[in-house]
Amino acid sequence: MSRERGFLMPLAAFLVVMMALFALTMSRNTGQSAISSTQEHISLQSFYAAESGAQMGMSQLFFRAGALDRASADDVCLNTLADPPANIPGFASCTVTLACTRNTNAADTVSFYQITSTANCGAGNITAQRLVQVSSLIRES
Repeated sequence: MSRERGFLMPLAAFLVVMMALFALTMSRNTGQSAISSTQEHISLQSFYAAESGAQMGMSQLFFRAGALDRASADDVCLNTLADPPANIPGFASCTVTLACTRNTNAADTVSFYQITSTANCGAGNITAQRLVQVSSLIRES
């Protein structure tokens, strides 16, 4: 009587398990790539929103009052600097806030301004926050 020993059944089971592990690994990598791509997009949108907010803040600081002088820029920085409106197309799903600080030199002849623009974009688990600071000055004329 011959005793047959089959090796194809264990080999087939091993191959099925290995293919299942490979498929699971590929599925996880694909899901993580999609999340990474979305996170990168939201991060870039947040950076550009913060940068645009900083430019808008500088525009308000120097051109809102009409005449470009130190007193009106000081007033805008300390009292009336406004956040960008939420309905700007590039700021979709973003919130941008602006803050302005003013310092002067010892002789009080130069005002130094620093505008901080903070953008929060995204929703749920996929969010990004970026902060951009810009500085400028006005000398007394």
